[in-house]
Amino acid sequence: MSTINGSLSSLKYLPDDDNIRCKQRIKERLIQNRHLLQALHSSRVSLEAPDEYIGTHIRFSTLVPQLQEQPEHFILVTTHVDSIPKSNEYRKYLHLQFLILADARDLTDAETGIDRHDLLAAILKNEFGWTNLFGTVCRIVSDTESALDLRYASRTLVYELEMPRDLTK
Repeated sequence: MSTINGSLSSLKYLPDDDNIRCKQRIKERLIQNRHLLQALHSSRVSLEAPDEYIGTHIRFSTLVPQLQEQPEHFILVTTHVDSIPKSNEYRKYLHLQFLILADARDLTDAETGIDRHDLLAAILKNEFGWTNLFGTVCRIVSDTESALDLRYASRTLVYELEMPRDLTK
C-alpha cells in the first residue's frame, strides 16, 4: 500500500503531465501575488496565510462554490488541450482558463473603485500575459465578461500556449 501512495504523491512532481505542471506553477504565482490576494477581499483567510487561499478562493476545478453568507470572490483555474496545429502534429495548444467570480454584494473594490472581477483580471493579465512562465509564450486569446446566477459578475480569461505534444508509444 505504501508503494501505491508513494507513487501517487510523486506524480505531483513529474514534469511530463502538462496539466499538473502548469497548475502547480500557477498556484505558486497566485499565492505569491499579494495584490491578487488583497483584491480577493477574503473575510475568512488572512493575507499572512496565502496557502489557505488555495481551495477556498482559488480553485483548480470548474466547481462553483456554494452560496456563502458573507460575500466571497473566487478564481477557478482549468487547463485543457483544445487543438493540434495542422501544420505540425508534434505540437499542441494548451489553454489555461481563469474564471473570475466576484460576489455582487461586494462588487466594487473600495480602494480603487474598480469592479472586482475586472481588477482581478487586470492583475492576472499582468502576472501571466506574454510571460515565459511555462517555457513558451503565454498569449491571451479570450477575455469575456458575463454574469453567473445573478450573484456573481464574472470574467473569463483564456491563455493559449503552444507546446510539444504528448506523444505515446
